[in-house]
Formats: sequence, structure tokens, C-alpha cells
Amino acid sequence: MTSSASSAGPPEHRGGLTLPPRVLDAAFPFYLAFDEQLMIRGLGPVLQRLVPQARIGQPVTDVAHLVSPPLPFTVADFAAHPGALVLLRLLPPTGPGLTLRGQVVVDDDSRTALFLGSPAVNDAAELFDHGLSMEDFAVHDSLLDRLYVNQAQAIAVRDAAQLATRLHAAQAESRRLADAEKALSREIESRHDQKLEALGRLSAGIAHEINTPIQFVGDNTRFLASSYSTMLELLLEYRACLDGGPGALSWQERRDRMTNAEAAADIDYLASEVPLAVQQSLEGIERVATLVRAMKAFSYRDQAERGHADLNDALRTTLTVARNEIKYVADIALQLGDIPPVVCHVGSLNQVFLNLLVNAADALQGASTRGTISVTTSHDAGWVTVSVQDNGPGIPPDIIGKIFEPFFTTKDVGHGTGQGLALARAVVVQNHGGSIEVFSEPGSGTRFEVRLPVEGPGAGAS
Repeated sequence: MTSSASSAGPPEHRGGLTLPPRVLDAAFPFYLAFDEQLMIRGLGPVLQRLVPQARIGQPVTDVAHLVSPPLPFTVADFAAHPGALVLLRLLPPTGPGLTLRGQVVVDDDSRTALFLGSPAVNDAAELFDHGLSMEDFAVHDSLLDRLYVNQAQAIAVRDAAQLATRLHAAQAESRRLADAEKALSREIESRHDQKLEALGRLSAGIAHEINTPIQFVGDNTRFLASSYSTMLELLLEYRACLDGGPGALSWQERRDRMTNAEAAADIDYLASEVPLAVQQSLEGIERVATLVRAMKAFSYRDQAERGHADLNDALRTTLTVARNEIKYVADIALQLGDIPPVVCHVGSLNQVFLNLLVNAADALQGASTRGTISVTTSHDAGWVTVSVQDNGPGIPPDIIGKIFEPFFTTKDVGHGTGQGLALARAVVVQNHGGSIEVFSEPGSGTRFEVRLPVEGPGAGAS
């Protein structure tokens, strides 16, 4: 129905002021006009769109139901209750079931009732459900202002909820980062403790290893000093016997005197023992020098970039450093194959090898017979394998799956942090792209197998 159809309704009379149909349509887009016979005399343009089946002359009760006030649907009753709040519900299928809220004005001359109102909704979403929009309202309509306010409040609530969600997420992330920082701090502290423990054991062992050759070098040096004094006295005696001045001794007396001096010096003993003492001292000095070189190589500080390293040399160095940990419980069986240099952080791998060797020695502690620790290397298809095996009691099946877990240890309190194998796995797997596996059978010993890609992480992925 066009606006011309709505003009069939009477204009509104209020204080002698008559509204033209076009102004009425613009000011009250939801108006509904009906006469005393309850026949429709006019429709606002938006209401006309909502109930397209409504026609001029059609009973208004076919289009709308009076919800409030509880009065008969008559023009006379509306005239008797001016200013009353009126709720009209549009009836399906003619209307969409939308409730309109407003007032009914009755023109006394024409006895025509004019319902002036707008939809009884609280937010814009309800408008959209009925096919309406903000543009369908008159500018002066207070409902429009309320809807805008409600919409702004809804947006503010939504934004506040989103901000609260993001705040909660940020707080959760902050807590997670704090927990991660604490965990990292604990891990660093644990690694530090583990390194201090290993350093203490190594320091004691190396001190012992250095003390032994230094001790016999010292003993031999004192022996050589005493032998030098004896040889010097014998030399002076020779010079005295060879003196040919006045009152010189006869040749026989000279021979007897030199013979007695040689017997007192025990010249045959000195002739055999002095060279031996010198040789032993040189061997002791070389032993100390070897230990120093091994310590320098073992304590090599890794650079940021990986470099090529000979793992056979690294194993020999580590065995030298760990000799005192091993020599009392086991013999070493070395089977080092022909392997290429490996791209790695050799200092970190030295720590891994040391941990495996010390664990093997610990496994042999208390055994009734002397054990054997076998160290082998091999190369196959771009991978180098380092194997450390002992013939100790082995690892029980119920705990073998836990040995790489942080803080897990079978050693007594004060004899292990449970970080050695966990750190070894981190170095081999995470830092070098390799693998570390354990094979053990109770009563037959344990074998640790470290596999490393020759060209570094990523090179052996295929």
C-alpha cells in the first residue's frame, strides 16, 4: 500500500492543527487509524510494509490484538481513557507477531481513532528479527534513542568482555611465562649442581692422577740429589788421589783409597739406579703433561657455531680425564673405528661421554670381579655411532623407561642429581639432531648407543 493509500485516513486534529498525510507518514511511520466500526482507515508506511495484506476497510481486529489496557476494542473506550498506554500485537499470518507500544488519540469530529506508537523492543537485534532497521523510525522517537543507547551499551559490554578475555589470557600467559622462567631457573640450577658434582669428582680424580706421578718424580728427584752429592764426593776423592804434589801417596795407596771411596758410594748401584730414576721422572712429567693436555681439550669452550671434531680423539681425552673413576673397577676395551670428523659442539659431547663412562663405572662398583667397559665407534651412511657398554648387573625392566627423565636416579642421596642422562639426551637429540638409546638385560650389563649425523643437525633426517 502506497502513501496515497495512507492518505485515505483522516488527518490528525490536535488544538486545531491538521497534519498533512506526508507529514503524518514521516512523523508516525507505525500509525494505525480505524473508525467506530473498527475498519482500517489508514496505515503508516512501515506498518504497511510489515502487514502487506492489510487493506483500507478491513477490520482492524484481523490485523492487531489489543494486549493492554484490558478494555474492549472500541473507539468509545479509547476515548474514555485518553493517555492510556496501549500495546497492540500484530497478528500472524497478517503480521509478524510484533508488539507495538503507544497511545490512541480519538478525533471527536470524525470519531476516528489514531494509534501512534512504535515497536516494543529493547535492542536492535529484535528489530532485525522482524525485518526492521533504525532508519524505519521517526527522528523524534524516544525508542530510537533508547535503542541507540542500548546498542552502545551492548557494544561496550561486548568490548569489555573481549578486553576481560584478553586480560585473562594475558594473565594466564604471564603466569605460564613465570612458571616457565621458574622451571628454567630450576633446570639451570640443577645443571649447575650436576656440573659442580661432576667437577668435584673429576677434580679429586685428576688430583690423584697428577699426585701419583708427581710423587715419584719428587722421590726420584730427591734420590738424584742425594746421588749427585755422593758422586761429587767421589769425584773430589779422585782429584785428591791424582794430586802429584810433595808428600804424594804411592800408587797402591791411591788405588786403595779410590777403591774404598767407590765402595762407600756404592757406585754400581748408582750406575744402575740413576738412569732408571731419570727415566721414571721423565715418564711422570709426560704423564702430567698428558693430563694437562686432556683437561685443556676436555674443558674446551664450545663456540656458537659447530665445528668438525674427531670423536675418537674426544673419547681418548675423556678416558684420560675419567681414568681415576674407572681404573679401580674396570678395564677399558677400546675399539675405535675409522670415522670421519663430525660437525658438533665437541665440548658438550665430551660431557655426554664422561657421563656415560662414569655411569658404567658406578654400575661396576661393588662387583666381586673386575669389570670391563667397552668403547666402540663406527660409521655408516652419514652417521657415526658411539657405544659405551659395561658388563655390570644391568638395568631392571621396570625403570629402564625412566632413566632419561629429569631428576630420576637410582643412586644414593648425595651421589647424583638425576640430571646426567636427561642432559645427555638434550645435548644429543635437541642440540645435535642425533639419538641416544639404551639396551640392557639384567645380569648381562648395559649398552648406551649414541648416533650423530656427520654433517650436523638436519643432515641425516632423510
